Amino acid sequence: MKIIISAYACEPGKGSEPEVGWQWVHQIARFHETWVITRANNRTLIEEELKKEPNKNLHFVYIDLPTWVSFWKKGNRGVHLYYQLWQILSGIKGRQLHKEIVFDIVHHVTFVNDWIGSGASLIAAPFVWGPIGSHPFVSMKYKDFIGFREYITGLVRLLLRISARYRDPLYRRCVSKSVRIFVANRECIKRLPAAARNRALVWAQNSATLDNLSTPKKHNLPLNVISVGRLVGFKGFRLAIKAFAAHLQLYPDSRLTILGDGKQRRDLEQLASTLGIERSITFAGQVAEALFLKR
Repeated sequence: MKIIISAYACEPGKGSEPEVGWQWVHQIARFHETWVITRANNRTLIEEELKKEPNKNLHFVYIDLPTWVSFWKKGNRGVHLYYQLWQILSGIKGRQLHKEIVFDIVHHVTFVNDWIGSGASLIAAPFVWGPIGSHPFVSMKYKDFIGFREYITGLVRLLLRISARYRDPLYRRCVSKSVRIFVANRECIKRLPAAARNRALVWAQNSATLDNLSTPKKHNLPLNVISVGRLVGFKGFRLAIKAFAAHLQLYPDSRLTILGDGKQRRDLEQLASTLGIERSITFAGQVAEALFLKR
């Protein structure tokens, strides 16, 4: 089959959504001829990886908005508006390619987002949407675990997402046009309109390569624990630290290493200090994948 994939985030070795995009397109291209529409700034890492491991089934199409309409985007600032505009551009490009190649399936992969529609739905071929999902809203009773500021941020985010689903015509098109919807969990199915739920299938978006994983080892207490992720409230690191503090009451020689960085890091370091366990926790910050695998 000939498949065209929309993968806004698609970079090998970056982790998070870029790795999700890369792993999905890489695995699909094992079996089918695959075209991938992605951002132009992903090109360097993709082409470096393809030099190491060529795949004749993979064809990349790189597009980005012109500078004059995207000068306001700086890092994460304005990323969602940029993403929505990029979806329109990618849909137009996909329609042009479809006239030349005639695809059997069109598939949206990243962002893993269930509240902004995909430009891939504009292409006149059977449409697969997902994996899609979004972080669940954390209720008030868990406020102490995520922090009050993050609770308010989550509430605002929830209201914006509900609003976006009603006002985004691409979202409504994805819902009506998709022949299959891959979702991150059952809660995501509940967020879909009732008519689309029978087309939804729970399929975890997380991806990993097994090449560098050794045989699991049996461990004795005390434990050396590692926790990886962006240091923001909804990732649950406050809960992890509090749970680890309870564990230390029984096994004081255990250690916790936290890999990652984010706006909650200072708060988490302060929590560890308040609990008197700062010497048992290492905040390693952002660690490159290559360095982590060598360890």
